[in-house]
Amino acid sequence: MSTAEQLTWCYRKVWLSIGWAWILGIWYLSLSGDVPAINLGVTFTDKILHAGAYGVLMAWFLQLYHRRDSRITCMIAFIGMGGLLEYLQSFTHSRTPEIADMLANAAGILLALVIVRGRLSQILLRLEQSFKRGV
Repeated sequence: MSTAEQLTWCYRKVWLSIGWAWILGIWYLSLSGDVPAINLGVTFTDKILHAGAYGVLMAWFLQLYHRRDSRITCMIAFIGMGGLLEYLQSFTHSRTPEIADMLANAAGILLALVIVRGRLSQILLRLEQSFKRGV
């Protein structure tokens, strides 16, 4: 991240903390037997939720990291995390690992990479600027 870009962030630690909380939430929901049943009334609700969770996670960190190498690192880390969590589910009594879940996780991450560009990659920064202006 450039020095000029760093100077514009006032709440970066807050935004990072929210991102890490999202990661912890994914870990908890992936390994806990205490997962809420959510039915969107469509086929493959589970896969949509997987893609959504990882897509939002990736989109969040894309707001904070704009350099290409940082984004690639996030992508690899989150895809790896999804694979690791699916593997770890094989050691639980309440969860079963599925390759389709790993693919849904990766799809959400890749979709975020495609969508969060240009102005969409500056939502948090613009939010901060509006806080500074008192809007």
